[in-house]
Amino acid sequence: MNDKLGFSAGIINIILGMFLLADAVFFGITAFASLLLSATLFFMAAIPLFLLLGSICLLTLAATAANIITGTGTIVASIKGGTASKVFSTGSVILDGLVIPPNVFAVSYLIYVLISNIIENNSENIAFLIFIIIFGTLTVALTATSFIIHLTKLSSRKSKKIIERTPQSTGGRI
Repeated sequence: MNDKLGFSAGIINIILGMFLLADAVFFGITAFASLLLSATLFFMAAIPLFLLLGSICLLTLAATAANIITGTGTIVASIKGGTASKVFSTGSVILDGLVIPPNVFAVSYLIYVLISNIIENNSENIAFLIFIIIFGTLTVALTATSFIIHLTKLSSRKSKKIIERTPQSTGGRI
């Protein structure tokens, strides 16, 4: 094994892909529920909510695919040698950066709902809310970790190329 950081990043990306798949299912279910609400009096609020949640669901599915492909490629490249695809790493960084804000907003909104349920002494859904909050927090943490690792790997590739082209290493010629 040549690249232990790459192997770790690949494992994290595959695990993150599974978390994002479940996250996409949650966003899809809430988008479908908001679509069902469009048949009621909440029509004006439900359609934009459906469009927003549907686009977040599609974005999360794209991030799922990118993370699983990037993770598999990184693991194979770290075992066999060579470098992982820069295109997938860059795509993973972009999609992870886009997935973090909606998940942070969803977790903070769920914390608000949990606190309001506790204040109102409504204990019916507290266990489910706590589970979803923990799941969302783990998803945000894994996404941030993957984002940082891939950003570090991409920036280290650029710095290696800059170091290789310095005048000292080429005998004064660039």
